[in-house]
Amino acid sequence: MFTSSGLERTASINVTPLVDVCLVLLIIFLAASGSRFGYEAAIPREHSVLDAPPKGLPLVVRLGSGGEVFLNTEQIEPRLLVSMLRTSLRNRPDRLVFFASDGAASYGDAMSVIDAMSQAGAKIGISDGS
Repeated sequence: MFTSSGLERTASINVTPLVDVCLVLLIIFLAASGSRFGYEAAIPREHSVLDAPPKGLPLVVRLGSGGEVFLNTEQIEPRLLVSMLRTSLRNRPDRLVFFASDGAASYGDAMSVIDAMSQAGAKIGISDGS
């Protein structure tokens, strides 16, 4: 088709509304599918007075720089650690034992103490030694 100036008029499609509609549909489908799929999350519950930590001193296994093993403040033989921990954990329903180590202790000694704690059935927590 020619205009009065003699030039041909070209038709062009304006794609902006098409892109807008596609983006809105994409957002709607993503929001709708997100409600059906997802990850299970354990949301922490509120703390109350009933959730107080257990009474008594916590059990702490300390490893000295020379390979000495302490259960709280008492030095014990490393080979007796499993049996002493089992005895100590009988009356503790939480079975939580903290592990602390001197910075100069060897990695192998630390792993053998942690392994012994695990064999005793303890839930192991890591302490900074303070």
